[in-house]
Amino acid sequence: SYEKVLNAYTELSLMYSSGYYRDKKNSLMNDLRYLQEVSINMAEQKKLVEADYGLQQVEFSAKEKLVRDKVIAPLEFNQDMSKLLAKKQSIQQMEAQLINGNLIENNKKAELLGLKKAVFDQEQLLSGLIKTLKSEVASWMHKYIIISPADGMITFVKPWQENQIVSADQEMFYLQSRQHKYHCEIVA
Repeated sequence: SYEKVLNAYTELSLMYSSGYYRDKKNSLMNDLRYLQEVSINMAEQKKLVEADYGLQQVEFSAKEKLVRDKVIAPLEFNQDMSKLLAKKQSIQQMEAQLINGNLIENNKKAELLGLKKAVFDQEQLLSGLIKTLKSEVASWMHKYIIISPADGMITFVKPWQENQIVSADQEMFYLQSRQHKYHCEIVA
C-alpha cells in the first residue's frame, strides 16, 4: 500500500513539478485565445462580404429590370448573376469556416477538460490510496500493537519471553493506575 501511495504521489508531483501540466494548460489556453481572435476576425469579414452582397443584390435587381426592358444584353446580366452567386458562395464558405473554427475551439476545450480531469483523477487516486494505507495501518496496529486507554504501570500475569505465542483471549497483564499505591493479588 505504501508503494502505491508513493507511486501515485510521484506521478502527481511530476505532473506539477515538471511543468507539463502548466505548459500544456497554457498552450491550450493560448490556442483558444487565438481561435477566438480568428473567429472574431472571420465574423467581421463575413459582415463586410454580406454588405457587399447586399450592394450586389441591389445592382442585380437594377440590371434585371434593364434586361426585361431590353436595355442591356442578357450576357451582361449573366455576368452580374455570376458575381452575385460568387458573393453568396463566399458567405457560405465563411460560415463553414466559422463552424470549423467553433469545432476546433470545442476540441481544444475538451482537451483542456481532459487535462484537468487527468490531474483530478490522479489527485483522487492518491487520496484514495492514502485512505487505504491509513486503514491498513490502523488494522495492523489493532492486530499487533497493544494500546492502553489509560496511563499506568503494567503488572504481568506471568513471565513472558520474546516471540512467545499468545492467544487472543489470554490474559497477559494488568494495568495499574499510577494514583493507586497498593497492588493486591489473590491466587486461589
